[in-house]
Amino acid sequence: MQHSLFKPHVAPLHASRSRLTRMHHCLEVQELIALIGRYGTLRSQVVLIKRINVADSFLSMVFLIQLLWLILKPLRSLIWLPSFNYLRRLLLPHLLMRAGHTYPKIKGSVQRLTFGTVIKISTPYSIHLEAEVTRFIHENTTIPVPRVHDVWTNEEGKGCLIPDYMPGEMLARVWRQITHEQRRTVMRTLGLYIQELRSLPQPQPSGWIGSPSRRECYDMGITPNRLYGPFPDEKSYNDWRISTYDRYGKDGKETARRLNQIRQEMKDDHRIYFTHGDISWRNVLVRIDGERPEDIRVVALLDWEQGGWRPEYWEVVKLHYGMDLTHPWRVLVREVITGDYEDDLGRENELSLISGPPV
Repeated sequence: MQHSLFKPHVAPLHASRSRLTRMHHCLEVQELIALIGRYGTLRSQVVLIKRINVADSFLSMVFLIQLLWLILKPLRSLIWLPSFNYLRRLLLPHLLMRAGHTYPKIKGSVQRLTFGTVIKISTPYSIHLEAEVTRFIHENTTIPVPRVHDVWTNEEGKGCLIPDYMPGEMLARVWRQITHEQRRTVMRTLGLYIQELRSLPQPQPSGWIGSPSRRECYDMGITPNRLYGPFPDEKSYNDWRISTYDRYGKDGKETARRLNQIRQEMKDDHRIYFTHGDISWRNVLVRIDGERPEDIRVVALLDWEQGGWRPEYWEVVKLHYGMDLTHPWRVLVREVITGDYEDDLGRENELSLISGPPV
């Protein structure tokens, strides 16, 4: 005979119905809470709250707390986040010491800080620009970028950025391991990201060149150690650009003549698009689940400090930046992404031969 411990418990019918009612009520309230994300006005939120059956006080209280937590999200960002950021800054020396023993260094100036965040330390102007551009992309596109938690300049004059940790493999580290078709898959994805960036409307009056907030911008290929701009139009940008080579023109009449000729060849009416400005295999994180073309996907596009509103050819120029002519990355860029910017590429290559990146 079966021991009583293992006898199934059969609840009375009225008790089962009671539990079913409570479960149904629980699911109904959960569905109502999920609807909050679709309603933006306080009035619609109040209407949803009134639909909760207060007879079941316990369930109503639990889910009402969850509901209020969602409604008060703006206040959370005003009160909770600054307090948490202050605490993180206060504990930063301890967190860095702990992270040094817990996590491997990611690359360069980037260090894993906690389970869900990293810290990047660099020049203040590049760090604050990276925070501005990354937030802009996070709010206005579907491109996978980290959420920015905090940015500040420390007592030593260094810029500190705390974004999300984005799990994935750096494309540069797995490039030789993936197939040619998987490389093409990555390039096509990056091409879609560029299209999305180019679909962003520029605030009127359009045609200006600068950061998302119409302020100074940064590009290692132009002024590696300082900011430049903003410019009201491409003509003023081109005039300034050539002026950065003046000191090379003073070294010889032929160089000065060629710089003047290059300026005359430069178009002043390119379309102005939002540009990442540093898409390289070191700034792309991927996830690989197999060997088929569809088994690789881009999970993050990083390092946005050189982003902003630029002439349309600049993204393509920077995609070729620092790569040999025969490198597979550069070959795929030409096959999958590049538009008709050969004249612009040729001009930029010539300017680099004249001086290297101007300072």
